[in-house]
Amino acid sequence: MFDGEVPERSKGADCKSVGLAFEGPNPSLSITEAFQTEGLSVYLGVYMAWYDRGVCFECQRCGHCCGGSPGYVFLSDEDLEAIPAYLGVGKDEFIASYCRKVDMGSYSQLSLVEKEDYDCVFLTDKGCSIYPVRPLQCSTYPFWPYVFSDRALWEAEGEECPGIGKGPVHAADEIRGKVRATLLHKVKTIVDAEVE
Repeated sequence: MFDGEVPERSKGADCKSVGLAFEGPNPSLSITEAFQTEGLSVYLGVYMAWYDRGVCFECQRCGHCCGGSPGYVFLSDEDLEAIPAYLGVGKDEFIASYCRKVDMGSYSQLSLVEKEDYDCVFLTDKGCSIYPVRPLQCSTYPFWPYVFSDRALWEAEGEECPGIGKGPVHAADEIRGKVRATLLHKVKTIVDAEVE
């Protein structure tokens, strides 16, 4: 295990509740330092080497990671193009109907809104209604730096996610690629009053 505080997980292992956990809880090596020192491969290899033999995961389409507790699904510029196009609405209409501004202190970020029960606005009884264009945060779950930073965290995630431990083995290179995608993911940062 590493030094530093591990954020508490909410019931349901929902991918919304760890929207900011893409950065992971390891204070000894920031993402910025990893990029600056060509240490990304070290960061993804040494600190996360426990999965070198791969892990089994297959989404069960259960929706546990899509709701049940409050959280955020942060959106990138790519998400803000793909999702409205898929829904057949304009970007401004999509933002007004399906998004909220989340105050992050000195800036804000754009997240999907939630239903009253904290389920994602796009979760239906048949699953995700935008599954082919779901945000990167959703499509890479559970392959996040936080979850892969320690075997115990992966195992804890497996207590909430029925897909962990099932299905095909995902090789270490594939895992590193998905984790890297979350590290490189740029969420929409809002300046001033772009969204009210």
